[in-house]
Amino acid sequence: MHEPFRQATELCLPRAKVVVDKFHVLMHVHRALDQVRTSLQPPKGRKGELFRARYLLLTGVERLTPERHMQLRELLGHYPLLQQAWALKEAFRAWYRSATRWEAERGLTSWEGSVREKGPEPFRALLSMLRIWRQEILNYFDHPYTNGFLEGKNNRIKVIKRTAYPSEKDRNPHNFRQRILLTNIKEAPM
Repeated sequence: MHEPFRQATELCLPRAKVVVDKFHVLMHVHRALDQVRTSLQPPKGRKGELFRARYLLLTGVERLTPERHMQLRELLGHYPLLQQAWALKEAFRAWYRSATRWEAERGLTSWEGSVREKGPEPFRALLSMLRIWRQEILNYFDHPYTNGFLEGKNNRIKVIKRTAYPSEKDRNPHNFRQRILLTNIKEAPM
């Protein structure tokens, strides 16, 4: 979601459909939820339940264990604004499961209406991003591709780079390449 990228793509590949990766859109939604959480958090120095609940709030509801689900319900019971923000986050995640583009367009319009009506300020700030990138976000429903696999490989290489002995990657590029290749060997099924 970078304007120069969109412009370069339109210039060099005029018939290509730009698809915004859902990971990046969800990252903005998660950031809005986290902003609501931090606004309710006590001043710096006092790390309370909201500080420790960050990953609990960001985890998808379907991936919560029954114990974590109970913790979440208890936490949200104490903070109505956070409950509202969490519900908007989960509704947006559910929106990505729309079956067709037409259904997605209607669902996004509905979600935006909920945010305008009663959404916390960090979620209202998302509305301009959704307006500017609307077609590219909705293109996902015509071309449901993500670059998650590639992002995972890049992350793995960065970890190898960080954990390499000082300047190993500079001194011996062959060894560095070998380390990357060895960590990406597909295991044979048993």
